Amino acid sequence: MRDVKRILHIFPESMQLEQFLIFMEKEYPDIVHDFIVTDIGGSGEATRIKECFYDKYDIMNISTFSLKDVPVLYKRLRNSKAYDNIIFHSLYLNYLLIALLLNMKVVRRATFIIWGVQDGGPFVVPETKRRYRAFGWLYEKLRSVVIPEFKYIGTMIEADYDKATALYKVKGARKKSGYILGTFDDPGITDKKNKNRINVQVGHAGYKLTCVIEALEVLSKFKDEHIRIYSPLSYGDDLYIKEVIKRGKEIFGSKFYPITRQMSGENFAKFISSMDVFVHNAPGQMGLANVDTHLLFKNKIYLNDNGVVYNDYGTKQGYHVSKVSDIQSRSFEDFVYYSPGEAEENKTKFSSMLDVDNLRAIWDNILLDLTV
Repeated sequence: MRDVKRILHIFPESMQLEQFLIFMEKEYPDIVHDFIVTDIGGSGEATRIKECFYDKYDIMNISTFSLKDVPVLYKRLRNSKAYDNIIFHSLYLNYLLIALLLNMKVVRRATFIIWGVQDGGPFVVPETKRRYRAFGWLYEKLRSVVIPEFKYIGTMIEADYDKATALYKVKGARKKSGYILGTFDDPGITDKKNKNRINVQVGHAGYKLTCVIEALEVLSKFKDEHIRIYSPLSYGDDLYIKEVIKRGKEIFGSKFYPITRQMSGENFAKFISSMDVFVHNAPGQMGLANVDTHLLFKNKIYLNDNGVVYNDYGTKQGYHVSKVSDIQSRSFEDFVYYSPGEAEENKTKFSSMLDVDNLRAIWDNILLDLTV
């Protein structure tokens, strides 16, 4: 075993990336971290990260949608003996699954961390099924060969591991995972609300499985109230995004604000700090960073009560969250009202999860399971 530990991270372009880099630098300075950042067609965050952190980490950018990047990843993985541990943060890899299929020895000593519903199976997501069409069967076949071979499966909630086991008959043991929200400790962020109106965030992305249009229909009863509806649509399916914007404008007119550009982590925090209510109608595991951030800013949260997020946060963890199905029977005052005590309890409870010692325990368990 080497004196200096070296770990390879395959990480998607995302708001979590910068905070993860900072956390690794601060908490694990004795480990050499190399990164392959997969561009999933989003914000250009990968390029900015490389510019800010290239002198601290070995960072390579590749495209998850480009066939020409398959040999790039294959070559890097072929040299995997240089690493003590390999971690796939999510698996939005598409063509790059071919590189994994040719490096199954690497997969068998690596950890795959499930981030959301798409990681659990592409045909759960209609947009993904339509995008791949003829190649969809092959794509899913590759996943069904690769995913069961990972040494460990990391998940934020237990339901994701159960789902992966049912879909792919995974063999790897579960490891609890969690990511860093350090941006939200910025003293410049405020949770003061605009008292002249109620700001409501509906959904977090432009996928049909977010069920945003259905949520807008439920909220239509409040269209004449002093309200603003904000819907983040910076990524997802272009056709569904257009449908959401069209329906949002039809119902709420100038009170509807679609957000079609990706926000930085800091602007994301500022945005959520200005919200009063978050309506998250997705039945699958999506948008956990949004839920967590609303907890920190003591906003009222409505979750799909038939979904896995409500089951985990509301039932298992005991957070004070409301049901989307209850909105129809509530007055506007009841829809908005949130007990200050419950809001504070939510913030305190989730803040404890961000304690450095807790995060260290999670990542010690993932990072330090070192294999020669």
